[in-house]
Amino acid sequence: MRPYMRLSRIYDAGWPGLSGRYIPLLGRVLKESGSSCATVLDVACGTGTLAVALAREGHVVHGVDLSPEMVAIARRKAAELPDVSFEIGDMRCLSCEATFDLITCTFDSINYLVTVDALRALFAGVARCLAQAGTFVFDSNTDVHYASRSPFVKQREWDNETVEHQLEYDSAAREARVTFRFARGVVEVHRQRPYDLATLQPLLSEAGLSVTEAYSDPEGHEYDAASERVLCVVRWARDCMASN
Repeated sequence: MRPYMRLSRIYDAGWPGLSGRYIPLLGRVLKESGSSCATVLDVACGTGTLAVALAREGHVVHGVDLSPEMVAIARRKAAELPDVSFEIGDMRCLSCEATFDLITCTFDSINYLVTVDALRALFAGVARCLAQAGTFVFDSNTDVHYASRSPFVKQREWDNETVEHQLEYDSAAREARVTFRFARGVVEVHRQRPYDLATLQPLLSEAGLSVTEAYSDPEGHEYDAASERVLCVVRWARDCMASN
């Protein structure tokens, strides 16, 4: 079963509250750019929780996700909101008719890009879609995150359903295998790859983008080599701004 085909039904119960942690950071970023009513592209939007929250803050939001099941849930959440929309799409192939003041890609979504070329494709798409005064905010699990948890197996109760959650990490191949086992033998396998700041910065630079802030979490704690996550605030590199 492909990723999120089954997990989508209980996703919000399994990871509650993360999107809410991003709102203060994103609000500050938008305030600094002077965008009181911003256009936002939420890449790998999942069930739409962050997109809906941003729309309720007064922004115009469009979400893109590869999973039809996740997008269907997002559309139901936003059914009564006029300024938020969703589509099924691949983050490696972003194509935009207009540019956006803010682009987000949160909760480890880029870790699903298991090759550097796929990550390059995402950053190139972001560059096509980002306004000249815009900001790109994303996060990534690092090698420390997977290595410190693997091997991991735990039974979880999410939305009155028992799920077995397993993590196995191959540090040599730099690949994490996350397996979810549901009732009646239903299994989803998710493959992920860690990226740290040292890997991300040159790839962003290739796309004309630059990391202006880096944290270990949405609350703004300092990022260092021991951090399990890196959160990047990215803007156009100054030399690219000058040439456009």
